[in-house]
Amino acid sequence: MQSCTPDPDKSYTKPISKQEINSYGMYVHSDYPEIYKSQYFHYDGDDVVKKYVEKIMSIFKKITYNIKHNKKDKPILNKYEEDEFQEATECYICGEEFEENNKVREHDHLSGKYRGAACQSCNTKEGKATKLIPVFFHNGSNYDFHFLIEELMKHEDEYNKVKLLSKNSENYISIDYGSYNRKLRFLDSYRFMLKGLSDIAKSMDDFPILEKRV
Repeated sequence: MQSCTPDPDKSYTKPISKQEINSYGMYVHSDYPEIYKSQYFHYDGDDVVKKYVEKIMSIFKKITYNIKHNKKDKPILNKYEEDEFQEATECYICGEEFEENNKVREHDHLSGKYRGAACQSCNTKEGKATKLIPVFFHNGSNYDFHFLIEELMKHEDEYNKVKLLSKNSENYISIDYGSYNRKLRFLDSYRFMLKGLSDIAKSMDDFPILEKRV
């Protein structure tokens, strides 16, 4: 006999509520105001996930454009730094002694600031760091990322792809969006800050960002 009610003698799933996201808050921190100025964004209303992804895509494109047009391929050294480089005998990053023709002027590719004498291998690794823009969600692995993935995939194209790193279908470690040259990486800050936001807030003495908003 067919019935529209569950069989009490068998296990079943019954939806009792539907969760709707009603707002987002996001703070963008930048050490390079010429690339992007630090600022806070907030949205209340409909289609929150869609609005959030649209906003972060806009920010991503602007940062990517500004990095491309402000990149400093040559380091800026004063006389003291040049003398220090010439006298250096080991890589300031890995500590290995330099082999012949293996010493380079490692620098910040956004500001041009010289950071130290490095070997070719370490210099290449440091250069790759500017290609990644981290985005942190607290407890995103178990909750927020599930809403985010579907919307991010709508923005895939020939060059920009979504790549997932997960433990299983319910727990995501990270989400990458972008290409080899530039990408957003969504990470869960709860993985290295094992406290809820309320507990983290209690451990802080001042709130410089919040004070600007009040």
